[in-house]
Amino acid sequence: MMPVRVRVVVAVVLLAAWAVGAAAPPTVIWMAPFWSGGGYCSEAIDFVLAMQDAGLDVAIRHHGDSVDRGFVAGLDASTRSRLKAMENRFYSLPSTSSAIVVCHSEPGAWAPALYHTSECPPRSGAAVTIGRTMFETDRLPDGWPPRLDRMDRIWVPTDHMKGIMAPLVSKTIVEVVPEPVDTDWFRPDGPRMARPGPCASASSVFLSIFKWEPRKAWDILVEAYAKEFAGDGDSVCLMILTHGYHSTTNDYAGEIGRVLREKHGLSPPETLVVLPEGLPNEQMPSLYRAADVFVLPSRGEGWGRPHVEAMACGIPIIATNWSGPTAFMTEANGYPLRYDGMDTIDGGAFQGHRWARPSVDHLRTLMRLVHNDVHGRKAKGRQARLDVVRYYAKDVLGNLLRQRISQYAESTDRPEL
Repeated sequence: MMPVRVRVVVAVVLLAAWAVGAAAPPTVIWMAPFWSGGGYCSEAIDFVLAMQDAGLDVAIRHHGDSVDRGFVAGLDASTRSRLKAMENRFYSLPSTSSAIVVCHSEPGAWAPALYHTSECPPRSGAAVTIGRTMFETDRLPDGWPPRLDRMDRIWVPTDHMKGIMAPLVSKTIVEVVPEPVDTDWFRPDGPRMARPGPCASASSVFLSIFKWEPRKAWDILVEAYAKEFAGDGDSVCLMILTHGYHSTTNDYAGEIGRVLREKHGLSPPETLVVLPEGLPNEQMPSLYRAADVFVLPSRGEGWGRPHVEAMACGIPIIATNWSGPTAFMTEANGYPLRYDGMDTIDGGAFQGHRWARPSVDHLRTLMRLVHNDVHGRKAKGRQARLDVVRYYAKDVLGNLLRQRISQYAESTDRPEL
């Protein structure tokens, strides 16, 4: 990689030339776990498709995680074809030194990486380096600040995250770039997935989608649901779609039943349904449309991707009013869930960090309100769709990124490196 001061001069010359029309727009090289599935993957795919649709020259390389062949096979043919073409574009580049390089992963994968992965930024250099990342607690993980400071800019999805990160870095510029969502794919009209048997006759169907980990507060969700709707029979239903994440079990229904019985003396309701794992990505919109409300009382979110996908489908959300969801959730488009202070994380990579303690009682109140107020929840769902299309649709974010790159060319406000 070229020395940083030389890289800054090259960046200014190249981007200024583009700004006055003397050169073609720089190639944007986006390195992310494109073939892995999960949050970073889905976000990166929507980013690069949005940028390409906005007229930018985009090349991609897999980075930051292992390839999941099942996920790749489950991608729709058009998306897979476009990603493959962008990947081929990367390998056809004679050099990366004149490109804008985005490293989209947790910073431990950034060069010098703490584990084996493709090098980002590439050894051959870049005109501008950007780190895209996020986290879910009240502070930065250990070791992040010096890695963030190696980048020219850091893109985070929310003002909440910027407020935590910006005071802790000294050289880089932290900017807010929200996540895009494909509002043509995730939309209210279209087929609905058939509801499972226990949900077939329900007048209110809740949906929750999450990784199986403590941060997602599935224990709070099932406690609130089981306590609030114990006597409601089949008029209400909760569908859960989850998948393992460094977990010791894949018997999710069994673990939910164990927690309800041992901690709360409750039998698991028959209307609490764990859906089969591994639903193909192309079926996700029809799943959202099968629900009346999306609910996820998580302890912390970097953004909240399934929240926004549900909103794009016209489904209102119940979500913890802390961290990521505060960027897009309002009283008009959803049901902000109170939290009862902050808990200190005991064990794991984030030991000593803090995150929210969602209120079980308030969650029960909100779920009951949603069940009783069909008109109100539909009105919030309509507003949710309008807000997502206005602020987070792919064309909106694609144009934002094109403008952001242009601003880099015109601005002299660059970090001292």
